[in-house]
Amino acid sequence: MIYGDWAYGLNLLSMTAMLVAVTLVIQAVAVRPFLDLCQRLAPVQQKWLILSWAALPFALMFMTFMQGLSSQPTHHDTLSGPLGLIHWHHADLFMVGGWHSWLLLTISLWFALRLTVFASRQWQRNQRIASLDKQTDAAERFSLLPTRDVIAMTVGYLTPRIYLSQGLLKQATKDQLDIVLAHENAHLKHRDNLSRWLLELLTCVLPSTVCKPLLQRFILVTEQIADKRAAAMSDARDVADTLVAIARIQLQTQRTMSAQAHLISTDQLSDRVQELLVPSTPAYLRQWALLSVLLTLAAGMLMAVDGLHHLFDIFLIHS
Repeated sequence: MIYGDWAYGLNLLSMTAMLVAVTLVIQAVAVRPFLDLCQRLAPVQQKWLILSWAALPFALMFMTFMQGLSSQPTHHDTLSGPLGLIHWHHADLFMVGGWHSWLLLTISLWFALRLTVFASRQWQRNQRIASLDKQTDAAERFSLLPTRDVIAMTVGYLTPRIYLSQGLLKQATKDQLDIVLAHENAHLKHRDNLSRWLLELLTCVLPSTVCKPLLQRFILVTEQIADKRAAAMSDARDVADTLVAIARIQLQTQRTMSAQAHLISTDQLSDRVQELLVPSTPAYLRQWALLSVLLTLAAGMLMAVDGLHHLFDIFLIHS
């Protein structure tokens, strides 16, 4: 057993871990319905809702932790938060062999494992970026990749840069290249690589089957937003025609070369063309309804901390 201030701190951490674990389970179950509801919104609305959804467990973690830090002991060694959302008995006693300890240890190990995997992937990605920099010739508006593959991408987080391949420059027309550059410049302006990195960080603690559809949808909507930015400088039909033409070039290149080109995902092409030709109308009522659901869920989870704690006490060994 642990007593005193250390016990208060460990109990607070275990309560926070309990709330985060329950929130992650709810997210894992509700991710498909959430994405289905988001699909009816404009791309920019979907982008920020997905980020808000991913940030929900960590916002709850922060709020619960702040509640705990501002809590005061009451009678019979009971800890109560300023809003009464955090409340449990024997707060000055932490049972090393109780469910508080096992839950805290399990969540901590899971977070450590998933964050280690995320850090490893980021290191590998940074190594590839460094390798790209060694291969490229810097042009005025982009870096040129000496390959016949059809490639256009924005690489980097804080100081991203556009990379185009020689294969793309040789096979695309000047108008098509202007549209591609406008599209990639939109990614630079909106800092899409940084927001994607943030989403990957926020969702790395979720199972891959949950975070993968979130990331795929996020990539799609950021591509659609960049397409619209390019269409504002030319014409939506020209941008759609460019997407189809370059996708066709990309497929032909893949048939004749061993290396796989990366530019337009075929499973997203129809969605991107559809959004260009028939743009989604921002549905502000549905947007605020979804935000209200998220806020209600957050408030409900905070208010359920005490009830969840006592429920765990009933079914698990506590004292």
